Amino acid sequence: MRDFDQSTFSSKFKDNDLFQQAKLTMTKAHMKYLQLHLFRSQCAEANFKDVRIAQLMDLVAKVYCLEQLLEDGAAVYDTGFLAPGSYRALQKAMELCVKDLRPQFLPLLETSY
Repeated sequence: MRDFDQSTFSSKFKDNDLFQQAKLTMTKAHMKYLQLHLFRSQCAEANFKDVRIAQLMDLVAKVYCLEQLLEDGAAVYDTGFLAPGSYRALQKAMELCVKDLRPQFLPLLETSY
């Protein structure tokens, strides 16, 4: 945003040419965030017959977040939010989450509210 604000070009040129890709990337990231937020909100409000399902849904959310970071986490590395070497820790976390979730795939598919 700093570059956008400091640019002397017209707003239309900035929106359509100079910063179009950055805006698209930001929009995609925001949509992924909203998707996760809606998922977690629905899980929190749901009255599952089995209380353990909420824990499994939380694990599903973790897998989604880890997948997003492993797929394209350049922004968090570039900003220094994650330290160098964190990628392997993310991979190990994903392996643990999937290991815990794998035996529950069929029960999750068969579960209803």
